[in-house]
Amino acid sequence: MIALSTWGAPIPEYAPAVLSSALAERLRLIEQYPVIFAANRPGEAGVMGCCPCSPDGGIEIMPANITTPAQLLDTYCHELAHRLIRAVDVDFAGHNRYFAALYALLLRRASGHLPVHDRILSLSLYDVADEPESQHAKAIDFALRQSAALAGAAMSAEDCARAIDGVETMSYLDKQQWLLSLSGPDWRGLRRHAR
Repeated sequence: MIALSTWGAPIPEYAPAVLSSALAERLRLIEQYPVIFAANRPGEAGVMGCCPCSPDGGIEIMPANITTPAQLLDTYCHELAHRLIRAVDVDFAGHNRYFAALYALLLRRASGHLPVHDRILSLSLYDVADEPESQHAKAIDFALRQSAALAGAAMSAEDCARAIDGVETMSYLDKQQWLLSLSGPDWRGLRRHAR
């Protein structure tokens, strides 16, 4: 099970079932990042979670703003995407196409269904807000294509973060070879995502 602790807020009774070792396996995490259930800070009434740059790698969840197991899962995946992207690019803290792709990948893996499912609907323009407004549609498209290509791959979530961060610098042929090297149930059909 993912380590759960509290810092001024109760742990929801459904949290151990949602944030289980089975979830960590579906996400293909190398490390398990602890979850800290925290009280809202002043001025953060609607915040559901945050991923501070703490040495323990903890993810903070504000249970006062989360009412369902699905919201807890979505918030965990969102904050985990921040944590994993920061491991690749320590200066990055925002919401762009790379973040959205990793978040969508985690949502896809969390549900266990490929390629489309209801959890992917949690992806929104908020998740690409740091992209120029004129690029929002392209950023969402990038996120959905990259997450679809990687969701079934045997790669760890941490390795996927590195792959997503570097995919736009690949040549067309490198993308083709990379996509063909992915292991998963539909690897032959993934070639269409390389363009």
